[in-house]
Amino acid sequence: MLNVINAGWILLPAILVFTGILLFNRWRINQETHLIKRAFRLLRLYFVLFAAFIGITWLLVSVMTVPLSTFGYPDGIENIQSPEQLLSYLQGYNRALVLNIQAFSWFIFVFAVWFLFAMYEFSRTVANALLENQYRR
Repeated sequence: MLNVINAGWILLPAILVFTGILLFNRWRINQETHLIKRAFRLLRLYFVLFAAFIGITWLLVSVMTVPLSTFGYPDGIENIQSPEQLLSYLQGYNRALVLNIQAFSWFIFVFAVWFLFAMYEFSRTVANALLENQYRR
C-alpha cells in the first residue's frame, strides 16, 4: 500500500510542520536579549527538528523500501526458467534500488541544507555578540 505513495507526499507536510514549529520557536528565541544564549537556543532547536526529521525519514525508509534480501536469490540458472522470470527478478531489484536511492537523496539534501543553515545562523549570532561586546569596551 505505501509503496504506491511517493515519499514527497509524506515528507512535504512534515517539512511544512517543521517550518511552522521553527518559525514559532525562532520568534520566541529572538526575544532573548543575550546573544550567545540566543545562538545556543537556536542551535538546540535546529538539532531537535533535525532529529525529528531523521526519525520520520527512517520510518519512511523502513516502511516504503524493501530490503534486497527479501527478493530471494536464484540458486542457479535452473531457477530461472524463462526470460520473463529474469525480467521479474531484475525489475524487483531495480524498484528496491530506486526507492533506497530516493530516500538517501532526501536525507543528503535535508542534511546539507540544515547543516549549512544552522552553522550560518550560529556563527552570525556569535559574531554579532562578539562585535557588540568589543564595541562596549
